[in-house]
Amino acid sequence: MFYVCILDTADISPEIERDFVASRAHLISYEPARRLHIAGELLWGAMMMSVCGISAEDVAYTPLGKPYTPSRPDVAFSITHSGSLAACALLTLDGDHIEQPLSIGVDIQRADGSGSARDDKSIIRFAKRFYSEAEVAEILAASDKKSAFYRIWTMKEALLKYTGEGFSRPLKSADTKSKSFGVKYITREVYDSSGMKYALAVCLPSFIDEYPSVYRITPNDGMFYRVQDVKDAIIALKNTCN
Repeated sequence: MFYVCILDTADISPEIERDFVASRAHLISYEPARRLHIAGELLWGAMMMSVCGISAEDVAYTPLGKPYTPSRPDVAFSITHSGSLAACALLTLDGDHIEQPLSIGVDIQRADGSGSARDDKSIIRFAKRFYSEAEVAEILAASDKKSAFYRIWTMKEALLKYTGEGFSRPLKSADTKSKSFGVKYITREVYDSSGMKYALAVCLPSFIDEYPSVYRITPNDGMFYRVQDVKDAIIALKNTCN
């Protein structure tokens, strides 16, 4: 089973923001960050707790902070957020065929062309500092350098989440063109409710043949209020797409 689900904070009702009991959410004073936290909690609860039966108590962390489930090596998950979108990737396999714990990494970035991606010159300058030669060459050859820049950046972050190294690994060496990691990538461009474009990337083991749809979870008959609402939406989307 392989899910990638996205939730827009614009689809979170004021009632959820006021009443939903999310870990530390009430301590986050900045509203956009608080709503992203709640969106992540809703997705995690629906995909891990409701679908897989895994609770927060089942999750442990590596010394570098990568979350995993020691009692369920057949399950891998990753959560990301940017702008107004939160995304969760979930991968499960038959436990009888798992020789080592599964892993997956997901990253989403708002592709708004700010900062290091404000123009082609800035993109190339940044890429030469932090991207591998092969990645830089791909950007230079691209007609849309901004899209290539964000696509590769999200792939790099997804790879670093997959390996569990995070930014402790030099970015140049997190080469998405290298075959040595034994992974493959799925990339998409997605949009939030305002029309803002985002780059999305998933990094997963190369032996996984399943190619998922990216499910956009949106309200039906009102705003989401419970984790169960998100779970029902995920199941409905899966049944529709199968």
